[in-house]
Amino acid sequence: MKTIFLALLFCILFCISAFSQETKKIDEFENINCDDYLARMDAAIIEAQNNLSSKVYILIYEGKELKYNSRKNKTESVFPNFGSAKAKIRSIKTYLLLRKFPAERFTFVKAGFRENLTVEI
Repeated sequence: MKTIFLALLFCILFCISAFSQETKKIDEFENINCDDYLARMDAAIIEAQNNLSSKVYILIYEGKELKYNSRKNKTESVFPNFGSAKAKIRSIKTYLLLRKFPAERFTFVKAGFRENLTVEI
């Protein structure tokens, strides 16, 4: 009886310690320019380096994107192309390789659609 009680107590304590790490949103952004995009990726990498046991989740929602129209000399909002989330994921993985940061620490999720292209880290 004592061994069953001790085993049960051990399991409960293990479960409590396993779920003690809470999630926090690092950043969320919509249509931004390239420099801001790279700066936010650097911030996510720094956050991952500061918390060695953490895993970073990047959720990408497809939606309208801002594109520069050279004929009209202005930026316009255009409907998304199929696979734009996949292209964003590929660009982030390439950037992680460029920064020599292990991509295994990041999990990428194609999270569906929103009004505008949105990235949550």
